[in-house]
Amino acid sequence: MYRHPSFLEAILLSVGLYTNVSDNLETQVVNEEPTFEITGMDELHPDFLEPYRELFPNSSDDELYEFAQKDIPLEYIAQLTPVVDLDGTQLFDNPDFIGTMYNCENEASDATVLTSYVDSYDNAIFPTGMHLAYFLCVHSEMGLDTLSGKIGRLTATESPIHEGRLTGSEIFGYLIHNIKVPKEGNEYDAVSILPSDDYNGAFLNSISRKRQREFSSGKKSATYFVSNDMELERVLRMNKNARYFMTAGHGDGISQGLGTSENFSFSRENLSFDIWDEGIFLALSELREDVEFFVFSCYAGRPPTLTQQENGAEYSLQEKIGLALGKMPFAADASFGADEFEFSKGTDFYVTFEGEFDLYQFLLDDTIVPAESGCSYERLSCSSDNGSVSLVIN
Repeated sequence: MYRHPSFLEAILLSVGLYTNVSDNLETQVVNEEPTFEITGMDELHPDFLEPYRELFPNSSDDELYEFAQKDIPLEYIAQLTPVVDLDGTQLFDNPDFIGTMYNCENEASDATVLTSYVDSYDNAIFPTGMHLAYFLCVHSEMGLDTLSGKIGRLTATESPIHEGRLTGSEIFGYLIHNIKVPKEGNEYDAVSILPSDDYNGAFLNSISRKRQREFSSGKKSATYFVSNDMELERVLRMNKNARYFMTAGHGDGISQGLGTSENFSFSRENLSFDIWDEGIFLALSELREDVEFFVFSCYAGRPPTLTQQENGAEYSLQEKIGLALGKMPFAADASFGADEFEFSKGTDFYVTFEGEFDLYQFLLDDTIVPAESGCSYERLSCSSDNGSVSLVIN
């Protein structure tokens, strides 16, 4: 049976490095340097992308190449392309999320059913292919009756952080994490504050959800899904007696994004937690003295860039939070993912990073410095008797 060559195979076929003998491709030895320039696969194989172009007429050639490289059967892709939202917009136009659906062996019919669920404001609970793919991968075994019952209860539930009932993004968060909505008046030991949504699912994937469970393990915990800085401040004030906090969101060093996918922007002030949100920093200053705080954002510990300084930034988000708390939060000054850190399993709270990072509050054994390590937060620097700390913030 004929199969389409992979992206690499197609290029090599075009320049004679491979010979298509049968369904298997055999390698030829070539000793000479090629004397041509490859400018694009569409020029080499004009018809190769045509099946993908028919399915995704609005996609660029570069985007179509991504689909071609995923090695997902065209028949499966064709089943997903008709899945649309309530406005008729195609939901599966991203190769990563189609790949997620395929790897989890999810059916297009299941995704179609989910698109019909709305919150009490008539907003979709599963608004994108990303939401559909991640949810079906986690809860594909959940029966329709069970899901409908859960959604019915959640749509009738009042939000703990804003007036009115839960929004679709909050409902989705509680569904995919399979956790309960915090109750007003309850006191919690550990509080997670997650973005109501994010543009690439970094805080929805399986590893991020695992980190969320680790953070909450063994503690009376609450999780909130915030959409703006006012909701974040409200969560802090509602839980000022909590011992552990984690805020999550995409970061640029001085901001942490909170808003939904379609509105995500560091520059839209109310949709991000940034170093100028004085109400939030006042709320942080009122937390208990022994609080432990983790900023789950890229670059939160990086000093402001030259452009950010020109726009008035004097501190990183980590520094500004540290000044409010009277102690430094755990943070990294680099880009990192949920697979590159983990929480301690002992009684002392700390975060271990496994990647190669330039970190503030960073020990040579890859462990963030605990609060009692001797850091001077007035000088924003650290020292240690054994010389193992490599933190200096000027």
